[in-house]
Amino acid sequence: MSKSVENGTRPWVRVLILSVAMVILGIVVVRTTGQIIPNDPSEAVLVQNSILLLVLGSVILEKHFTAPGDALVNAFTALITIIPLFPSVSRGPWIAVATYLVLVMVAGIVCLSLQSAGHGGRVGKAMAVAYLVASKLGRAQVVFSVVFLAAIFFFASERSALALPLLVFWGLYLAIWPLGIPQFISRLKKSSAWRGVLVGNLDRIDSPNIARVALATSESWPGGDASVAIHLHDGSARWGIPLFRENRSDGSWATFLISPQIVPGSGRAGTVVLPPSAEAGPTCSELVAGLAGVVGASLVGIVREGSNLSRLRVEILPDSQVSSGQVFVVPSSEGPVHYQVAEAETAEESFGGLNYGAHIASATQIGLLKNGRFERFNYLPMMNELVFEWPTPVVELGNDDRRFTLGVVPGTGVSLRGDFVQNLESHTAILGTTGSGKTEFAFDLIRHALQNRVNVICIDLTSQYAPRLSDLDPVQLSISAAQAADLGKRLFEAETGAYGGGAEKKVLDQFAKDIRADIRKALEDFFAGSAGSLGLIELNEISNTKATLWITEMYLSTLLELAREGKTGNNKTVVVVEEAHTVMPEASFSGLGDFDSKGTIAKITQIALQGRKYGVGLLVLAQRTATVSKSVLTQCNTIVSFSCVDDTSINFLRNVYGSTIAEGLPQLPRLRAIAHGLWIDAEQPIAFDVPYDKNKADRKGWALQTQPQPQNGTASTTAAPIALPVSAPMEDAPF
Repeated sequence: MSKSVENGTRPWVRVLILSVAMVILGIVVVRTTGQIIPNDPSEAVLVQNSILLLVLGSVILEKHFTAPGDALVNAFTALITIIPLFPSVSRGPWIAVATYLVLVMVAGIVCLSLQSAGHGGRVGKAMAVAYLVASKLGRAQVVFSVVFLAAIFFFASERSALALPLLVFWGLYLAIWPLGIPQFISRLKKSSAWRGVLVGNLDRIDSPNIARVALATSESWPGGDASVAIHLHDGSARWGIPLFRENRSDGSWATFLISPQIVPGSGRAGTVVLPPSAEAGPTCSELVAGLAGVVGASLVGIVREGSNLSRLRVEILPDSQVSSGQVFVVPSSEGPVHYQVAEAETAEESFGGLNYGAHIASATQIGLLKNGRFERFNYLPMMNELVFEWPTPVVELGNDDRRFTLGVVPGTGVSLRGDFVQNLESHTAILGTTGSGKTEFAFDLIRHALQNRVNVICIDLTSQYAPRLSDLDPVQLSISAAQAADLGKRLFEAETGAYGGGAEKKVLDQFAKDIRADIRKALEDFFAGSAGSLGLIELNEISNTKATLWITEMYLSTLLELAREGKTGNNKTVVVVEEAHTVMPEASFSGLGDFDSKGTIAKITQIALQGRKYGVGLLVLAQRTATVSKSVLTQCNTIVSFSCVDDTSINFLRNVYGSTIAEGLPQLPRLRAIAHGLWIDAEQPIAFDVPYDKNKADRKGWALQTQPQPQNGTASTTAAPIALPVSAPMEDAPF
């Protein structure tokens, strides 16, 4: 049946056609046989098939002719009709008709049996063939026309007076549909009811606002920005927004969003109608703006089952895009609640007994945005709640030099900030693989601390700090290369000396006291200078791991002594530990099995943790958490992590960020990181992009990168957002 037929014929017209046709059929039968129900069996069969053609063909099954289940019913009904004729008619024609009907029945059964199976390979091909047979050959008009014509052929030899009139009646009945007579009759009657082009019929409503609709035809899907009128079974009508559709073996099905906006006028309950131009309703964009509460918002998905207070599962709409770190918004009574995409996956969903593919994004809550800070909000959206992406907001943060800007939350105009200086004693760890951007991020933190009159002491094993921070006039606090070499030599002698190295250890102890005195003098002079000074302790010339531990312990213990004595100028101090696995190693990974070395490691850890009492904080940089003292890491109340790939780091960060975010860390794009902790302006883990700096990128030795394209008018540090349209897999990895 054509789309025009299906869309233009009203129910009362179908009933009228049925009534008139039944009257005409009755007149033909009475005028020909003299009886309403002929006594002759052959004539009775002809009348019976005529009635089946009228009732099942024009009213009950005609608008659902493509469904395999309906084709099965049509063929089964017709087969029952011709079975009694088998003994009295020609075998050949009867077998041909019966074979056709059985073929249609088998095709319908195959479709119904395989509809929940996969659609690939041989199964998919078999289902496609079966669906074609059932939908084309199982139409009510086709099936009962075949049986009707076969009956006339069966009894042609008897020259029944009823055969010719019924044959003419059959031809006229079939002709009125393609000629458009039912549609013409439908337009003759004027009605005050709200009218439009039929899109489909309501199958069910998923609370609170999702309508599942059986489309009238595969071409009934409304295009563009047009909304539809959904006439509910309670007599009310609401404007609806098309979300997505599925073409399946039992027809075309679609999902619509029911808006609270009322449709004027009335219509037939259970129908979805596209308004005519004269009565055009609001556009989908206007409806979405009203639901979101902000102009320019876009609808990206709906909340699915399995969501909780901290994690949202969102079914992504076909025309929407999703990328790692993308921010979604769910309206609430307290304001928009923000969620950030942490993971995405494909899923198979059931609808109407069939399965269809969907993309499900997992987004973690980052909370309500209040005065530039994300605050946790105990809120669980309802099932099928709408999820939006808002236009980039303009957030005025004010001028507060004490607050450090980490970067920009992806896809928003919100800068992620925090009061590092106020909370530096709580210790901070920066984790990430080589080239991920952690050292450059640390440089920015160092400069911010110095601007706020915080003394910074860097323990550097990479030789990067002196050239990169030369404009800040760093003070060299390192022991001389000769002293470092001499210390390594004496440590070796103490380990290999006769009788446990007693004499050598005495010499080592005296040498260490002399070095400690030099270190104290250097630190005293450093703190006697102006506040906000930068000191460097370079250990790159020391190849002996044990000597590195000894020197680190000397500096930290001396610094702690000065802090206790109040000789640090009453200013805060942050100790930056580069390559923390070398100077603060986990004992089991240090490679040093002797008791003295393990004792030194424990002492370094203890000193570092006690420093917070005296205004001394740690900024720890490491590539892998496995080789860094867990006693230190667990005391870091703020952790910023760039891309991490080792299992130990990911397992450790599960306890900090949660499993969903931690499992996506290996795929973090360059210059994107996750932050969580005491001084971050977000109560939940949050992803941010470190601003791209071409001057940094051009410096030798810094991570290679390409300049990204701006996103939504805001500078971004990643490639253009990686789309996850429903028709393609994710191209960008989740964070």
